[in-house]
Amino acid sequence: MASIAISCVIDEDFKYHRQARSFIASLAALDHARDLKKIVHHTGPLQPEFSAWLSGQGVTTRQVARYGDGPAAYCNKLQQFESLLQTGASHLILCDADIVFLSSPRALVREGHVRARIVDGPNPDAAMLRRLLDAAGFRDEPCSAQPGFQPGARTHRLNCNGGMYVLERKQLSELSPAWRRWSAYCLSRQDILRDKILHADQLGFMLAMLETGLPFAELPCHANFPTHFDPARYADVPETFSSLHYHGNVDGDGRLGCVGIPGIDAAIRKANAALAGTAAASANALLKIA
Repeated sequence: MASIAISCVIDEDFKYHRQARSFIASLAALDHARDLKKIVHHTGPLQPEFSAWLSGQGVTTRQVARYGDGPAAYCNKLQQFESLLQTGASHLILCDADIVFLSSPRALVREGHVRARIVDGPNPDAAMLRRLLDAAGFRDEPCSAQPGFQPGARTHRLNCNGGMYVLERKQLSELSPAWRRWSAYCLSRQDILRDKILHADQLGFMLAMLETGLPFAELPCHANFPTHFDPARYADVPETFSSLHYHGNVDGDGRLGCVGIPGIDAAIRKANAALAGTAAASANALLKIA
């Protein structure tokens, strides 16, 4: 059985500490996820009580330097690479903290492949993405793929949502230098990306994948599933969900908001019920201090 490390990165904003609580508590509620090596990387200090709670959940915490300020802050997730390469795990799952799990992410691993889910919408739009690809030297790469939740739009097949990446540790070793370099390149191209420059990290992933040619297999829709859209955006609803990416659709205590689609709302209620358990509730009490 593959050894897997799963990780998120949070900064000093207190909302990310609440997200990390829900992220870890959802994994703790799953029997088949308890053997995962769980790591929370943080760019600022953690409350001692919360740090102790994470330790009690078997979570390793590691402080990392901020990547930068302004749009560069969205590249903080790149700061976990060195740490993850030292875990000894054969496979890695890199996540945003605003994700909760309904089934073990172990099932998302596919040997020999890097995995992520295509962007929900055209971020950036196809014309802007075309200019970026041309400037980066990938003029033959088509922008003909369909975003997951905007059928009429087009994007590149490797322009992926940054909420979850699943890959082998040896693949991250090859990918990470190019990912860092291309993300820095994207941050330097304000002339092309303008207000979409905050997506530099995921665009850096796209360009790094094109450079390295690593095998890719898209994650299924039920993984990293967004719950922050208007009901009209949801055309096809999966029968089951493995993880929910709630973005800002959450209340102050971390309960996920419904979207008005019965199948999705049933999954959200299931997630909220799991988060109401002892692990989440105890962390919530600690986090109410701030």
